[in-house]
Amino acid sequence: MVHPPVRVVEISSPFARFAGRILVGLGFEVILVEPPTGDPSRTESQGDSYLHWHAGKKSVVLDIDDSNDRLAFEALLRSADVLLDGSATGALRDNRGSLVHVRVTPFGTTGPRSDWKATNLTVAALGGMMAQVGDPEHPPLLLPELQAEQLAGINAAIGVLLGLRSRSKGHNPLLEISAQECVAAALEAGTLAYIHEDRVPPRPGRVHPLVPHGLFQAADGYVGGGLGGSPRMWDGMLAWLIDNDAQDDLDQPEWSDAVYRKTHQEHIFDVLSAFIAKWPKEEFAVSAQSRKLPWAAVDRPEELLRNPQLNDRDFFTDVTGDHGTYRDLGFGFAFPEGRRIGTLEAARLGQHQELLKATSPVAVNETHGFSGGSTPSLEGVRVLDLT
Repeated sequence: MVHPPVRVVEISSPFARFAGRILVGLGFEVILVEPPTGDPSRTESQGDSYLHWHAGKKSVVLDIDDSNDRLAFEALLRSADVLLDGSATGALRDNRGSLVHVRVTPFGTTGPRSDWKATNLTVAALGGMMAQVGDPEHPPLLLPELQAEQLAGINAAIGVLLGLRSRSKGHNPLLEISAQECVAAALEAGTLAYIHEDRVPPRPGRVHPLVPHGLFQAADGYVGGGLGGSPRMWDGMLAWLIDNDAQDDLDQPEWSDAVYRKTHQEHIFDVLSAFIAKWPKEEFAVSAQSRKLPWAAVDRPEELLRNPQLNDRDFFTDVTGDHGTYRDLGFGFAFPEGRRIGTLEAARLGQHQELLKATSPVAVNETHGFSGGSTPSLEGVRVLDLT
């Protein structure tokens, strides 16, 4: 028996919309509920924002504060498996039945900031991300491309998947995603230092705080990489420098000691910088990778579209909207069944309004027999960790 796709109703927000996009990539039917004026992303970046975040979703128009539209919205929910809820106050007011309800808010639904409004900037700051980005001698920097929003979105998508698995076991899941918590959980070195050493580390600058990696100026741009965490990587990099008579004094015996290298790391980076500055970035990266050394060119956006690995993997997606077809980022997975989505269409405002008249009375993938049990969603899943 072939089941219909999982149906997701999305009340969008900047912190929830990436989750809906991920679910589109998984083959789910995502229905975007837009206000009469349209989702705000329709006017962001001349509409390109809507194409990126919402292509592949269906569009219905409802004012859920209007009593008649509220009834239509509740009927739509009865046909759905998931409510992806980015609303400020929560879109559900009554019994949600078997619906997987995922709330996505900036600061959670309880606590001193639960009623605060937020942007990507404020959540990145309050989540601790900006404290770790930038030169230690200068003010903090905001990471590009809405990283705080995207962290919330990917965690919300995982929440949807866990909720569906929990529902299949007879539970009735409600999940809450705090964007601030998502950012704090992603700080890597910052979180580790705070938990295990009871300190807030300073901004590391261009060098990774845990492994000797960083950004380096090449002849035509930047490359990223370094010495890794393995002695083999140091040996391979040193051999490459020696082959080009660029090792300076790094072939002296004291540099074979990892602790000495860590203590005098800046000198190593100075030697590397002088070596790398003579290379075109792509040529350097390819040569490094041929030696199994962890380096890559830092691509500009227009260069990314020519990236051979991404093109060989059919990573990019063609998105069609009112003004033509554009190439956009695809999905980080090939699903379902090893297939990547190569084309997406952006819906016109209210294009799928007929769905409000054709909704079935129960969720299309509903599992009956719900209970209040607390069996963990991933019980029975075995993970092999090869870290």
